[in-house]
Amino acid sequence: MITGRQRRKKCDELRPICINCSRNGFWCSWPKTTRIVETTSRQQLQDSISRSSSSKNLPHCIQDGRLATASSIPFSLSVSLFESDMQSYMFQYCTDLLLLSKERQPGPFYEGQSYTFSMGLHFTPLLDAIMACAAITLSSETDKFRDFAVSKYISSVQGVRTGLVDGSLVGVEDYLLATVMWLCVFENSRCDGTPKINHHVRAMSNLLRLRPPMDRTNSAASALAFERICVESFIYHSANIMVFSSKSDLVYAVQQLAKKFESCFTTGTLTRSYSNKLQHSFVLGATPDVFIALMQATKLARSAQPDTENSVNNLWRQNWQILHLEQQLNSDGLRQTWEGRLYMLATRMLVMTAIQARDGSASKFCAFEFHQGITEGLQIFRSHTFRAPFKNYYLLPLAILGSVLTSEDDVAVICDKLNIINEKCSSSTVKHIREILEDIWISQVGSTENFAIDGLGKLLRCANICGSTDYWW
Repeated sequence: MITGRQRRKKCDELRPICINCSRNGFWCSWPKTTRIVETTSRQQLQDSISRSSSSKNLPHCIQDGRLATASSIPFSLSVSLFESDMQSYMFQYCTDLLLLSKERQPGPFYEGQSYTFSMGLHFTPLLDAIMACAAITLSSETDKFRDFAVSKYISSVQGVRTGLVDGSLVGVEDYLLATVMWLCVFENSRCDGTPKINHHVRAMSNLLRLRPPMDRTNSAASALAFERICVESFIYHSANIMVFSSKSDLVYAVQQLAKKFESCFTTGTLTRSYSNKLQHSFVLGATPDVFIALMQATKLARSAQPDTENSVNNLWRQNWQILHLEQQLNSDGLRQTWEGRLYMLATRMLVMTAIQARDGSASKFCAFEFHQGITEGLQIFRSHTFRAPFKNYYLLPLAILGSVLTSEDDVAVICDKLNIINEKCSSSTVKHIREILEDIWISQVGSTENFAIDGLGKLLRCANICGSTDYWW
């Protein structure tokens, strides 16, 4: 129910299925069937946060960081009390650091994280997934955080599974989509076994395929930002699977959903002020077109189809499209364009690998492009610092660039960055990719050549972080 329409509930009246009021900045006050504390006061929740903040056992990386304040909690909502100081602290840490970092905007456009943040307080599986992501970034501090992260991850998955079985998730599609998105984030950082990210990305694909895009003229800005971030997250994780799983082909699925949600990334009827902020807030500093191009280039570099004149022409056409995207990216004047440039360099190297394998007359051009790409990529890695806490999102361009290096000094730069990525969380994916790169470097380092395309081919053949995903459209 929304403000101004509240009335007494009839004895035999059932809760309606609704979602649009939350998208428009309102929250339902219908009595819940689950146990919640309707009379939670500001002081109760503030005391819970104060106890966790004063704990002497907190990791130094949090004690030195920026902590959430009581003013960042939407106390107007009905929230469940946390079962322990650990839970309240993980919730505080995530909402104050992880969400701002993930959504990329420290400015007023995303301030408060109202939509995603409030959904977490209303939906236990989402809250568990958020806390799991917060704890996994701290797992190197102590095993306590790792165990907590795994337990919350399992709780989130079981909560979603139970809801699907008993039908209680009808009408809460936004909550479910947000939960699956955070489960993908967790899988990208997990260190307790083989990632299962392909299952969650498949679930995201189904949810996005079935839902209509939000009405941009009537939905709240925070809800629009949430939807676009979910689409970007799906595209990124699909690209990650495409490169690091040798049996996956997700290009068509991503293209269809990117086309469906194209309005998320256009300015259309939005006000000028809002549209400017919307254009400059891509999660990884690059448009979805960049990641789609990366996936297409990966497919071309991995393809074993016989060479034809049309296939070679398509490769050159793909190369010029990438150059156009790169020029567009550099001309946007984004504050953190260097992150998007890393993905563009990785895409260009993949296309050059496919061209050189099929067009012998282009060897000099490919050599020039590889040399230029390596020089630019190493310069970016030397002069920029990875953003915490999601440093593992730089693994993809780092692995592609590292696979073609032959110089010990250049390899040392990549190793240093891999150590930084693995600093806070010993991710299984990072370990797997590093083992492949080290095997490549044994045969490549010390070569008289400036680069080695064979290493990139081996990376594409050997990387397999999650097995086959042959169930895609």
